Amino acid sequence: MLVIIDREPIIYSDGKRLLMKYLQIILIFGLILICSYLYIDRKNAVVLLNKKIVVLEDTSKKYQEDCETRIAYLKAEKEREIAKKKIQSEFTSILDIVNKLPENPEKIKKDTLIELVAKLKLDEKIEMQVRAAISDFEEAKGQVFEKCTRENIFILGPVHLSMINEARRDTMGKMGVILTEEQLKAFKDNEFDLKLGLREMKNTADTAR
Repeated sequence: MLVIIDREPIIYSDGKRLLMKYLQIILIFGLILICSYLYIDRKNAVVLLNKKIVVLEDTSKKYQEDCETRIAYLKAEKEREIAKKKIQSEFTSILDIVNKLPENPEKIKKDTLIELVAKLKLDEKIEMQVRAAISDFEEAKGQVFEKCTRENIFILGPVHLSMINEARRDTMGKMGVILTEEQLKAFKDNEFDLKLGLREMKNTADTAR
């Protein structure tokens, strides 16, 4: 009986130590897991923070570049306005330059019309129609010159030349309706289309290509 009584405390003491050992192991694993989680979470937080810093730096850099571009544009715009005002004060109308040419274009046009009426033997009705068509062309051409003056353009560009050529084609189309085939042929053979400025001019840029 004494032997059995002595053994029971020993068995109970070993089980308790074994349980405490298991609890310690579980606690250690739990601490390891918690530390790992905290480490990974901290690492992810640092990575996310670095990404935000990079985004902010890129945004700041882009904003700075936009500001610099805007400032440069405003400076260039200011210089263009100053130059434009200077040109406007010195700019001479294209029509004024044309009127000051050594040979007055108006006199040339009048002489050409007199010659045209004589050579094509136009009656008064046809002559008035021809003069009206020429007058419409001169008005259209004058509008292009005035547009160039408003836009401070000294030399006609492709767009303006195209507008005048369109007016030339329109006027020559009217001539084809007003004149007979024989008169239209004589009109071209005597180069009245060239003398009156109705011959279409090629764009120098297109010719170069």
